[in-house]
Amino acid sequence: RPVSERTCAFLNGGQSGFTTFEGYGRLWSRVRFYRPDVLVLYHGWNDLWFFRPGAVDGVHRWRVREDGNWGLYMQLEILEPSWVDHLIWWSQLLCKLRWKIHGPVGGELGLSGSGPLNSEIDLAYQAVWREHLQLYQAAAELLGAELFVCKQATLIVPDSPESDRERILYGAHGFDHDTLVRAYQAFYDVIDEEIPADRIIDTTSLSGRSDLFLDHVHPNPAGAEAIASLVAEHLERELYGRE
Repeated sequence: RPVSERTCAFLNGGQSGFTTFEGYGRLWSRVRFYRPDVLVLYHGWNDLWFFRPGAVDGVHRWRVREDGNWGLYMQLEILEPSWVDHLIWWSQLLCKLRWKIHGPVGGELGLSGSGPLNSEIDLAYQAVWREHLQLYQAAAELLGAELFVCKQATLIVPDSPESDRERILYGAHGFDHDTLVRAYQAFYDVIDEEIPADRIIDTTSLSGRSDLFLDHVHPNPAGAEAIASLVAEHLERELYGRE
């Protein structure tokens, strides 16, 4: 039967800000108890932070707080607090307007800023990304689950027009646009090397489609539907096509 006629339980184990590090922790601490039959990995953008020069040297202290305790959640202050914040938090447009008016506190986290941007990436994180993929593969085998890894779609492509580049958070991760393109490719290369071809779901056919994205990587409703369709079609072909 086609996917549209099949019944399945779907569990989203991801969360805003997750890297493959948090994703694996969530898989092993919670998701595995649901005994999933299929695991779909859709990571990329948040991991790009570790391509910053020297960042990989501190990866072992990722999410470690100043008091030495480990915590998944952290609060980032990128704007000076204002009395209007509790009035406008629900509106992306008003928040963007406030951002433009007041500007960021600083760019030390590589989220934004007006200083010079890195044009080089530290490929040492490729080894960590590779190990994370291997951990997911080992976990899937132990759980008896089928693992599929997506090549994440993004608005960041080599030939992005200036109108699209303006929608990409300035200085995201501290890189310029062309460097982000190379960083994404570095991730794609490792996926090709570590994951069997029939287990790779390539959603990059949607990359660069400005009508499908809100910003550099977050899809709008049409984009989310397009990504979901590609995933569903691939799963149907690889899992149910054998029947």
